[in-house]
Amino acid sequence: MSHTAEGTIRAQGPNRFVANFIMPNGQLRSFVASIDPPTDNITTSTATLTWSDDNQLNGQDRYSGTLGADVTITLVRGPTMKGTLQEPVDPTQAIVGNGYWIIS
Repeated sequence: MSHTAEGTIRAQGPNRFVANFIMPNGQLRSFVASIDPPTDNITTSTATLTWSDDNQLNGQDRYSGTLGADVTITLVRGPTMKGTLQEPVDPTQAIVGNGYWIIS
């Protein structure tokens, strides 16, 4: 069974982004990750995290994704993050990187 949480994805300079999501239990989970190639264009008003097992949202993980009208990020463990970019990227660009989860 899949679960969803709403949040935001925002660049933290050209080499990093932070995705913050409010979980169904009210807890904040953040994914802090590198971006390759570097870009400042990752900012969403809202984003959706989808996952099937809470263990997928712990520790370190790698991802691949795309930037276009939307940002789509798929983590190796299975979770996905999707949102509409405030500044679309044209042409669509592939991104990859590594990140880690923070629970607060």
